[in-house]
Amino acid sequence: MRSQRSTSGFASGKGLLALFALTILLPGVLLSAFGIRGLLHERQLAEQQVRERLDQTAAEIRRNLEFELRRWQQFLEEPPAAPSQDRYVSVGMREALIRHDGAVAMQQDHGRVSAFPPRRLLYRREAGPEPPGTSRSRELAAAESLELRERDLPRAIQAYEALLATVPAAARPLVIHRLARALRNAGRPEESLRRYRELVPYAGARIGLVPADLVGRFESCSIMAEMNSNDGPGAALALYQDLIEGRWDLEKPRYLFYADSARRWAERAPELSSTLQELRAREHQKAALTEKSFQALDEPRRDLSGENGIFLAFWRDRDNSRVVLILSPEYCRKELWPPILGNSSTAPIAVSIAAPGGRLFAGEPLTGSTGLSSTQTAADGGLSWQVSARPRDMQALDRGISWRQQLYLGMISLVIVMLGFGGYFLVRTVRREMEVARLKSGFVSTVSHEFRSPLTGIRQLANMLEQGRVPSDEKRQQYYTLMRRESDRLARLVENLLDFSRMEEGRREYRRDPIDVSAWLGGLAEEFRGDLSGQEARLETTIPENLPAICGDREALSTAVLNLLDNAVKYSLPPVTVRLEVEAAGTDISIRVRDKGIGISDEDQAHIFDKFFRGGSEATQTVRGAGLGLSLVQHIVTAHKGTLHVDSRPGEGSTFTIRLRSAT
Repeated sequence: MRSQRSTSGFASGKGLLALFALTILLPGVLLSAFGIRGLLHERQLAEQQVRERLDQTAAEIRRNLEFELRRWQQFLEEPPAAPSQDRYVSVGMREALIRHDGAVAMQQDHGRVSAFPPRRLLYRREAGPEPPGTSRSRELAAAESLELRERDLPRAIQAYEALLATVPAAARPLVIHRLARALRNAGRPEESLRRYRELVPYAGARIGLVPADLVGRFESCSIMAEMNSNDGPGAALALYQDLIEGRWDLEKPRYLFYADSARRWAERAPELSSTLQELRAREHQKAALTEKSFQALDEPRRDLSGENGIFLAFWRDRDNSRVVLILSPEYCRKELWPPILGNSSTAPIAVSIAAPGGRLFAGEPLTGSTGLSSTQTAADGGLSWQVSARPRDMQALDRGISWRQQLYLGMISLVIVMLGFGGYFLVRTVRREMEVARLKSGFVSTVSHEFRSPLTGIRQLANMLEQGRVPSDEKRQQYYTLMRRESDRLARLVENLLDFSRMEEGRREYRRDPIDVSAWLGGLAEEFRGDLSGQEARLETTIPENLPAICGDREALSTAVLNLLDNAVKYSLPPVTVRLEVEAAGTDISIRVRDKGIGISDEDQAHIFDKFFRGGSEATQTVRGAGLGLSLVQHIVTAHKGTLHVDSRPGEGSTFTIRLRSAT
């Protein structure tokens, strides 16, 4: 009968699983398949829209680039702003060049090179024209002879000073320079410094090929550097700055000599280091623009590579002259590329403008793993420009498609998760119900056997007594004792079942009375010894006197201890020795039941306190029991705020420890 019920329960469980697969799993799989197909279709539509938008963006940037290139080239074709001055510079070119110092226009006409704005270059390539010769008077020649040939510096100084009173204004800078030089060579630096400073106001005059004011300031800085004057670094810094700003029109070797000397003198003051670094950076920028301008005159091409980027050049050849427009990388970043790229730096599409070889002019390099891009070629006579566009973020290009994709994916994921959880819990529930049905079937069979055995014994003994088949009073007394024990066993079994039922329904209540542990456990041990009479088992106790009292339900706690003692006897091979030990440690009372029985495996120890559970070993299955004892013990101990611990090894025995809090 029990086998038929188990088979029926198993078949019912398989039927539920099959019904779940047909009604829920199959539609869920179909829904997921259609959802994934829809996602793929949405993805294809999104990619098509992205490609169209990339093409539109690349075409727009290409048109902007072509327009800007034509505009700059047209500057060279427009009429000049002023025929008499800068005759190669048109009105539009003038406005564009003045707005930023990173651009310059140059004209090479019959070997002569001119630039606009005039101070935009750091230096010029060729030496300037020789100034008209300055006629030297007989007195100046005599004074120079005293200084340079005869080395008679005192008489030369007197001659220069006398000459200053009579020399024309145009010749004064030359006489002042000679006098300052003689004073310096004569070891009179303060007077020489004063004379050199007199040259500064002569901005338009020249001493040889060098402007007079430059000579005066340079020699003044040199003398102050020799004198270690505190004002020397500041004066040198001002001279260095004016040289960078192009105050004097110098050829490259002379500029480098003056600039290097002035910078070296200014570096003696540490507090000027930050200003010097800024001036040095500006000097590098202007030097790069200057060199690329000279290169563009000799080699007209659209792009010229430099340390800080690529220079752009526009040119026009006409009537044995060449006009060139040069745009530095800094100028392009600030003036040229912004109107071409627009707001692409913050748009969801990244744009790049590059040469065919991959050199990047503007925008961002094409990186990423989207695999989507659009490239177009801009029409330009000087260079083949490649305009490319790619998406920065696919989701940012079309929020609607992204939202729908996320919604579909979320719904599919939710369905899959719900199906997974539903299937898991359904299978778990079916298995649990099947296991509970099996355990209940085994429990009913075990309980029936537990009731049948004592009832059979009591009925046989009662029949013998009733029929007068017991020959002696001693034998009758023995039968009465056996009948009482079997009755007590039935009573305990019934009480355990009732307690278990009350615990399951939450109706079990426990009293809280003081209990003398020593007397209580001593009496309990004597009672259990009486139950062991006639068996190959004995109980040893270690119960100290005057143990601290505890508060609890005496009957329930007795049931827990007796269950542990009964299990120790049942799961031990004869002859059986069971120990009951009590120990007080601080505020805790530990009650231990030890045996040297068959032990409990680690796998079974995780389940021995579950209801209806019985160990899987063959020795365990042969022992009578309903699988409720340890579950009942744990419930009682937990209700008394105590703990129950087991320590067991297969073949070595087991030790169960109940730890309760004392009443003190």
